Amino acid sequence: MTTITIDPRAKQKLYYKKNPGMYYAHGRIGSLIQMGKMKPAKELQCSHCPDQARVYHHPNGYEGKNITDVIPLCQFCHMKAHFG
Repeated sequence: MTTITIDPRAKQKLYYKKNPGMYYAHGRIGSLIQMGKMKPAKELQCSHCPDQARVYHHPNGYEGKNITDVIPLCQFCHMKAHFG
């Protein structure tokens, strides 16, 4: 039996290609972190619980002024924000 393995980076690249606003917003947040204008999410507490944050969440979408409108969330709360 042959197993096909998909490179996770290729899968992400395809996802970003379908969602260019998300790609740009994630890049912008990454740039702000590199410039020292934002702390990495992992250095912050989750906005919804006392756990350590892991990612930034864009609660109002990725377009226009919402590009930098983010909140730090732990992985559990981030999944909860997306899937209820």
